[in-house]
Amino acid sequence: RMTYIVNSLAAYEVHVARYYARRGAHVAAINRAQQALAEYQGVPAAEEALAVLVYSYDALGMTQLRDDTRRVLAASFPESTGTT
Repeated sequence: RMTYIVNSLAAYEVHVARYYARRGAHVAAINRAQQALAEYQGVPAAEEALAVLVYSYDALGMTQLRDDTRRVLAASFPESTGTT
């Protein structure tokens, strides 16, 4: 039961981050995705959180952070498409 609750909370944080990214609020999306990764480690939503970070860093022109996050995404989730 607790695992389900933690996974749900993490998924909600990533959902909000994805919403911010679609609306163009990339700094808010980055903050929400980073918060989800920091607070909920090892959850299925981590893949999507990393994808949101890659997308938002790219939109803000932060190429070094985008590339670093893309490498973490590729290493952690080899079959990921990396899209939001």
